[in-house]
Amino acid sequence: MWVLQHNFGEAVVAHKKESKARTMSTHVKGYLQETTVHGFRYVVEGRTVPERLAWVVAILLAFAYASILVHSAMREAEDNPVSTAIEIGGNLSGIAMYS
Repeated sequence: MWVLQHNFGEAVVAHKKESKARTMSTHVKGYLQETTVHGFRYVVEGRTVPERLAWVVAILLAFAYASILVHSAMREAEDNPVSTAIEIGGNLSGIAMYS
């Protein structure tokens, strides 16, 4: 939509901003409709507004729970590091060693 103003350059900038926002919205909606991530499709294709809101809430709760699990695993790894060492000993006479 064009908005006529005194300065023609401002009208062009306003139109470009609206066009970019509309393009971004179109891309996001297209991604949500075509993604295979369960639940995202129903955010845009839900039959009713409460159904779509329920999917948004479910997705946000799933991401929050996943974040908590990752944080917990990271903290566990920091608190209890695993050290792996391989000691080679004994008789190595039958093994060809190259240097």
